[in-house]
Amino acid sequence: LTTLVRQAVVEFVNTLRVGETLERGAILALLRRYRSFGLVTGEGSLLEPAGDVIPEPGRTLRTTLTDVTTE
Repeated sequence: LTTLVRQAVVEFVNTLRVGETLERGAILALLRRYRSFGLVTGEGSLLEPAGDVIPEPGRTLRTTLTDVTTE
């Protein structure tokens, strides 16, 4: 389950367009897809980002599996 969730987050972030904001709520919605597998979700289940992440003008947010952790 951990691997599936991490891969889903990476895929989601890496599909953001240039200048598109990474919304915390969108990540929480993505995590809710895995409730039926036993993933505990809710506001407290996501430590980072603490809020929306807005890229600098003309930049694109990207991540890797190494950057996405679970606890």
